[in-house]
Order: sequence, then structure tokens, then C-alpha cells
Amino acid sequence: GAGEQADLGRGEGLGANRLYLGDGYGIHGADAPSSIGRSASHGCIRVRNEDIETLFRIVALGTPVYIYSPNGQIT
Repeated sequence: GAGEQADLGRGEGLGANRLYLGDGYGIHGADAPSSIGRSASHGCIRVRNEDIETLFRIVALGTPVYIYSPNGQIT
């Protein structure tokens, strides 16, 4: 369910860790830093591996996540 954390390991194209948001979406590291900020996955949010490793350690399960579009709208 939403809020699950998965340690995917390296070599799967997803980078270090993944924070599951629900409905197949997540925030995860990127093995290819050039893919950060691009539409390179199935709607997930890619961040630097060192950033997702930090989030993985400090974000509690069940923490609400709000995603804003470039125009400032919540998506």
C-alpha cells in the first residue's frame, strides 16, 4: 500500500531506493542522472541516489506527499 518503502538495489535502472506512493508510482533514485527531470519512467519521480537514500532514512511511513505541477497546482 501507499507509504511502503522498497530497497530495490542497484542495476535495475531505478537507482538506490524507492518510496512507494501508490498506484504504481514512487520516488526513486536514478542510475542515469541525465534522466532526472525528464519523462523517463512510468510517472515516477526520479531524484539523485544520495537524495533518495536520505529520504529513505528520514521519511516515516504514511507521511503525506504533495506533488506540484510547474504552474503550482497540486497534481
